Amino acid sequence: SMGDKSSKPYNERTLEEKIHSNWHKTLGLMKRGEFSTVIIRAATTVELAANLLVKHEFQHNRKLPEHFVDNLMMWANGLMGKVDRLLLPIYKNTDSENALKEVKKRSK
Repeated sequence: SMGDKSSKPYNERTLEEKIHSNWHKTLGLMKRGEFSTVIIRAATTVELAANLLVKHEFQHNRKLPEHFVDNLMMWANGLMGKVDRLLLPIYKNTDSENALKEVKKRSK
Protein backbone atom coordinates (compact mmCIF):
# COMPACT_ATOMS: atom_id res chain seq x y z
CA SER A 1 0.00 0.00 0.00
CA MET A 2 1.09 3.57 -0.63
CA GLY A 3 0.11 4.85 2.83
CA ASP A 4 -0.89 8.52 2.86
CA LYS A 5 -0.54 8.86 -0.91
CA SER A 6 -3.46 6.48 -1.60
CA SER A 7 -5.82 8.76 0.36
CA LYS A 8 -4.82 11.73 -1.81
CA PRO A 9 -7.55 12.54 -4.38
CA TYR A 10 -6.65 11.10 -7.79
CA ASN A 11 -6.52 14.47 -9.57
CA GLU A 12 -4.01 15.78 -6.99
CA ARG A 13 -1.59 12.86 -7.45
CA THR A 14 1.62 13.15 -9.44
CA LEU A 15 1.88 11.31 -12.74
CA GLU A 16 4.17 8.76 -11.03
CA GLU A 17 1.58 8.19 -8.28
CA LYS A 18 -1.20 7.76 -10.88
CA ILE A 19 0.89 5.21 -12.81
CA HIS A 20 1.66 3.31 -9.60
CA SER A 21 -1.98 3.22 -8.39
CA ASN A 22 -3.35 2.29 -11.84
CA TRP A 23 -0.86 -0.55 -12.22
CA HIS A 24 -1.60 -1.77 -8.67
CA LYS A 25 -5.34 -1.83 -9.54
CA THR A 26 -4.57 -3.62 -12.83
CA LEU A 27 -2.77 -6.42 -10.97
CA GLY A 28 -5.63 -6.72 -8.46
CA LEU A 29 -8.22 -6.96 -11.25
CA MET A 30 -6.07 -9.56 -13.01
CA LYS A 31 -5.98 -11.73 -9.86
CA ARG A 32 -9.78 -11.48 -9.61
CA GLY A 33 -10.19 -12.50 -13.27
CA GLU A 34 -11.86 -9.23 -14.32
CA PHE A 35 -10.17 -9.30 -17.70
CA SER A 36 -12.26 -6.76 -19.64
CA THR A 37 -11.56 -4.16 -16.93
CA VAL A 38 -7.87 -5.20 -16.86
CA ILE A 39 -7.52 -4.24 -20.54
CA ILE A 40 -8.86 -0.72 -19.97
CA ARG A 41 -6.85 -0.19 -16.77
CA ALA A 42 -3.62 -1.50 -18.33
CA ALA A 43 -4.10 0.72 -21.41
CA THR A 44 -4.65 3.72 -19.11
CA THR A 45 -1.43 2.88 -17.24
CA VAL A 46 0.57 2.63 -20.48
CA GLU A 47 -0.80 5.96 -21.72
CA LEU A 48 0.09 7.63 -18.39
CA ALA A 49 3.62 6.23 -18.77
CA ALA A 50 3.78 7.71 -22.28
CA ASN A 51 2.64 11.06 -20.82
CA LEU A 52 5.44 10.85 -18.25
CA LEU A 53 7.99 10.13 -21.00
CA VAL A 54 6.72 13.02 -23.15
CA LYS A 55 6.74 15.45 -20.21
CA HIS A 56 10.24 14.38 -19.13
CA GLU A 57 11.74 14.56 -22.60
CA PHE A 58 10.01 17.74 -23.82
CA GLN A 59 9.86 19.77 -20.58
CA HIS A 60 12.83 18.54 -18.57
CA ASN A 61 15.38 17.59 -21.25
CA ARG A 62 14.38 20.02 -24.02
CA LYS A 63 13.20 22.84 -21.72
CA LEU A 64 9.94 23.46 -23.60
CA PRO A 65 7.24 25.36 -21.65
CA GLU A 66 4.68 23.21 -19.80
CA HIS A 67 1.67 24.82 -21.52
CA PHE A 68 3.20 24.00 -24.93
CA VAL A 69 3.90 20.38 -23.96
CA ASP A 70 0.36 19.99 -22.57
CA ASN A 71 -1.00 21.36 -25.86
CA LEU A 72 1.14 18.91 -27.86
CA MET A 73 -0.16 16.01 -25.75
CA MET A 74 -3.79 17.02 -26.37
CA TRP A 75 -3.04 17.29 -30.11
CA ALA A 76 -1.29 13.89 -30.15
CA ASN A 77 -4.33 12.31 -28.41
CA GLY A 78 -4.08 8.71 -27.21
CA LEU A 79 -1.15 6.35 -26.87
CA MET A 80 -0.63 5.79 -30.62
CA GLY A 81 -0.83 9.51 -31.32
CA LYS A 82 1.81 10.23 -28.67
CA VAL A 83 4.08 7.46 -29.94
CA ASP A 84 3.66 8.33 -33.65
CA ARG A 85 3.48 12.14 -33.44
CA LEU A 86 5.75 12.98 -30.50
CA LEU A 87 7.97 10.17 -29.23
CA LEU A 88 9.13 8.46 -32.44
CA PRO A 89 9.95 11.79 -34.14
CA ILE A 90 11.93 13.17 -31.18
CA TYR A 91 13.81 9.89 -30.60
CA LYS A 92 14.51 9.26 -34.31
CA ASN A 93 17.97 7.76 -34.91
CA THR A 94 18.58 7.24 -31.16
CA ASP A 95 18.89 4.09 -29.05
CA SER A 96 15.33 4.63 -27.77
CA GLU A 97 13.75 4.44 -31.23
CA ASN A 98 13.71 0.61 -31.41
CA ALA A 99 12.35 0.29 -27.87
CA LEU A 100 9.50 2.66 -28.80
CA LYS A 101 8.78 0.70 -31.97
CA GLU A 102 8.49 -2.43 -29.83
CA VAL A 103 6.09 -0.68 -27.41
CA LYS A 104 4.01 0.43 -30.40
CA LYS A 105 3.93 -3.10 -31.85
CA ARG A 106 2.94 -4.67 -28.52
CA SER A 107 0.31 -1.99 -27.85
CA LYS A 108 -1.43 -2.65 -31.14
